[in-house]
Amino acid sequence: MYDRYSFSLPKEKITRRFEIKVPGTIEPQYNISPGNSVAIITDLQPRQLTKAIWGISENRKTPINKVFIKQDIQKATPQTTQLLTQRCIILADGFYLWKKVSYKSRIPYRITLKWNMPFAFAGVWQYESQNNNQISCAMITTDANELIAPITTKMPLMLPLEQEKIWLQTNTALPEILSLIKPYSSDQLRLFPVSGQINQLDMNIPEVTLPSQPTDQFGNYVLFE
Repeated sequence: MYDRYSFSLPKEKITRRFEIKVPGTIEPQYNISPGNSVAIITDLQPRQLTKAIWGISENRKTPINKVFIKQDIQKATPQTTQLLTQRCIILADGFYLWKKVSYKSRIPYRITLKWNMPFAFAGVWQYESQNNNQISCAMITTDANELIAPITTKMPLMLPLEQEKIWLQTNTALPEILSLIKPYSSDQLRLFPVSGQINQLDMNIPEVTLPSQPTDQFGNYVLFE
């Protein structure tokens, strides 16, 4: 499961890091889940931050937070192929995974860049059918790297800095897009357990991003992972 992430960069640092305009205010989000409003940059407005709802689907009745792996794109339906032409990057500074340690217990972990810098997930976006002023987005997924593979088989597609603009360029050909869909290098990431408070959807506090003794989703300490 990778249905949570965070993005708490101040407005002025967002402007510098992503070289964009940031209209309005940006509140820190330490525990983002599907259905939340999130910060993205679209290929339609690559010089400005856009707000979107996290979660889309083909039928719009069951929102999903992630779409596609490379094999899915290569055999995609015309509808999903068209969706891939509406690309975005989803701004983040970390994401969460849950490691299964017993039949019922799962330990939450946080994954960040080793140097705690912000980064971007590769994503796609679409207009909501009921209100064309509102857009929704979803992450691209790929195979897990060596660091994450003991927890899950898939991970969000994290883009290296030099690939963010390539992903957003409207003239980037599909073969080049496919070449970007690969696991992020393990040696550039760190993974550590965090508090079981992250399991509470309304727990939007910075403490959930900090290293913690391993506890499962019930708050029980886990001595052996």
